[in-house]
Amino acid sequence: MVGESHYAKTPSAYYETCRQSCESVDSLFDGTEDPGRRLYTTVGRHLERNVRAAHFAHGEALHTRAIAWQDRPSSSFLLQPHDDVSQVFCERNKGWEIVDIRTLLAVNFYASCKAGQGMLRVYDLRHSPELAMQAKVEGVGYPYPAELLSSTRYTDLAVRTGDLVLLNGAFIHGVTRSQEHRIVLNSFLGDLRDGELIYWT
Repeated sequence: MVGESHYAKTPSAYYETCRQSCESVDSLFDGTEDPGRRLYTTVGRHLERNVRAAHFAHGEALHTRAIAWQDRPSSSFLLQPHDDVSQVFCERNKGWEIVDIRTLLAVNFYASCKAGQGMLRVYDLRHSPELAMQAKVEGVGYPYPAELLSSTRYTDLAVRTGDLVLLNGAFIHGVTRSQEHRIVLNSFLGDLRDGELIYWT
């Protein structure tokens, strides 16, 4: 991974690594267009709203991170089913402005992937505090046990290189197996009550 994830980290720890890795992230796009920055610039222009990095103390969140995924032969998933909101709305993030957002979107740009493999599986099931407690994923959102999802309907989305997916992170979702190497640029986007949009990784 190039960049950082806020998953299971305190805001202070996350922002320290953001500071250390921002140049490495920016260097990924030397000589080419940065799809993450283009998206956020376009969203801000069309919605006429301010889109910015999420702040904590004097820190600034990364706008994206690059993840290289490799096959896990022992599992039917490359990424186990999870939600993205449990890890945001938790005591660990007290004092960080992301806890004030209304809707969380996961932003995935597929820089390299094999068509027909590594499907984005989205379940017809949304996060709730009660569901997270039942699944024992409070504060992390990962992983939801297979027995809890066995009778839940889902949709498999086939993604290809160059695709951009924005997904409501409250829905339980995962990634099925892929035998081919894949690279995904990932971030999160949320809306504050004052109309601003903030992003982080």
